[in-house]
Amino acid sequence: MELQYQKLSLMESGVEGLDNIVAENDIEDRQYDDQLDKIVAVRNDKPFPISRPPPKARDWGYAALFMLHFGGILLLSLIEQSSLRHSILNYNRASSWASMLMIVTLLGSFFGAVLAFVIGWQRFRDSLLSSCIPFSIVLKICLGNILLIMRSQYSFLGVFVIFSAVVDAFWNKSAREGVNFTSALLQMVVDTTRLYGISFIVTCAAIISVQSCLLLWWGSFFVGLISTVSVGYAAPLVLLMGFSLYWTTQFFHSLMAFIVGGCVLWIFAREENDKQPLSSKLLLYVQCGLTTSLGSICKGALFSPFAQTALVLNHWVTRRHQASVQRCSLRGVASCLLPFSLLRAAERHHQLTFCLAALHGRAFCPTAQSLLETHPETMDICIEDSTYFLLSNTAVVVAGCVALLFGLVAERGEGASWPLFFFVCYYLAYCGVSLSVHVYSSAVDALIVASAINPMRFAHENQIIFLRFLRTSETELR
Repeated sequence: MELQYQKLSLMESGVEGLDNIVAENDIEDRQYDDQLDKIVAVRNDKPFPISRPPPKARDWGYAALFMLHFGGILLLSLIEQSSLRHSILNYNRASSWASMLMIVTLLGSFFGAVLAFVIGWQRFRDSLLSSCIPFSIVLKICLGNILLIMRSQYSFLGVFVIFSAVVDAFWNKSAREGVNFTSALLQMVVDTTRLYGISFIVTCAAIISVQSCLLLWWGSFFVGLISTVSVGYAAPLVLLMGFSLYWTTQFFHSLMAFIVGGCVLWIFAREENDKQPLSSKLLLYVQCGLTTSLGSICKGALFSPFAQTALVLNHWVTRRHQASVQRCSLRGVASCLLPFSLLRAAERHHQLTFCLAALHGRAFCPTAQSLLETHPETMDICIEDSTYFLLSNTAVVVAGCVALLFGLVAERGEGASWPLFFFVCYYLAYCGVSLSVHVYSSAVDALIVASAINPMRFAHENQIIFLRFLRTSETELR
């Protein structure tokens, strides 16, 4: 793979400064020809970018299941129809909960849009990304301790929040060292998406608005449901509603990754003489995302976060000269928790799939497998990249501040149900903020894929980022 990148970079005479990639020893002509043959073979096997929606729906079963789960959620309201004095939430407090959750949802979306605008402004980007890392860790520790102090059946949520802070502290050093490179990546995203004009901004704003409306409905329905059921139904209902909230928010994140990633990847995958207007491609990916590829998006939304977590954990276990892992060490324990079958399943649902699924119009799992077969180094680059970590930290800071504000205001009146109210406020605010900044992380994933499928054009756009990606892949392959 290293030799493949060397040859592809040297085939373009207009790219200056890449001559030093070649090793000092001369490469034999026979090896050169063999590598070129392999490159041509790989290129011929790749599917072509679509110009219209595929005739057949992809992964349609998951789209049907996603729609049916809303019907199942609505049927939950038939369990109890009367207002109860001994429900998990006092019926008289339901209107207060509903109004506050609506305000939190709207504030999360609004602050997310503002944050996305600020990140796009290069002047404040570096200081914002670097300063949010310690604030995020401290804020998570505070949120977790507050949940634990309020002794109730939902105080255990504080353990997960504190554990998340510990994980963030583990990645803190490497993320801070990569702030400058992440800023360069984000600037490349801004320059690339600017080619689509105002239509790109309108599309992203529409996705954020639709998610906000759906979260407003979810919050109102959730409050009405738990205020009219007995305590015995509370735990399973909260779990079911939590699953619904997870799948719904991840669907919009996946839809954003599909459309934004497809648009960014098309810039590098198109032919030199292609004269199609970029607005038509944006409309095509929106149409595919809502019709033929809807099932693939629903499938990726359900499994991709867990798959990416498993791949990151496996990368941490085996990365950088960690060939032998002692079973008694922390890495050894983690390796025991990741069986081979789980890793194979994770490789079929990774997050780099969305942009390629949009570009080629294929089903989710075949697209994920073909990418790792032809360009396995892209996953290493994706995991080593700290863009998602830094952007999620900024979202945590904003969402945590909103949750603290509304949680402290409602603390006296909510009583034993306050930890649940506090956590729901935090998660709803985080969903709104994170979707806005997910535009950047989705575009960065597409840039990683673009650097592999068309390295010459990518090097033309930004040689520094290309060489950094190349060096990361070389380090992981050693």
